[in-house]
Amino acid sequence: MGISKIFYILILATAMSSCGLNNMASKYETVSYTVTPSTLQTHAGNVSLTLDATFAEKYFAKKATVDFTPVLVYANGETAFKTITIQGEEATGGEATIF
Repeated sequence: MGISKIFYILILATAMSSCGLNNMASKYETVSYTVTPSTLQTHAGNVSLTLDATFAEKYFAKKATVDFTPVLVYANGETAFKTITIQGEEATGGEATIF
């Protein structure tokens, strides 16, 4: 097999493997999420919230892993909350799986 054939096969393999991520990025506006309560409050120095997200069927690439980090932005700075990791059905890592 010539070098040019190997090169084209590698290009094709790379393009095919990234199709799922490109598809996810182009359909990001279909993801909906809600934060409860809508107005966050502090109680004894802690902020409690619930984040619910809805993804369209077949949105997730089977081997994709996505990290979400909610960030509260306020006048004096910002505070990052615990990162939530979700993954496609064939991804490794043992996180919450999206089918």
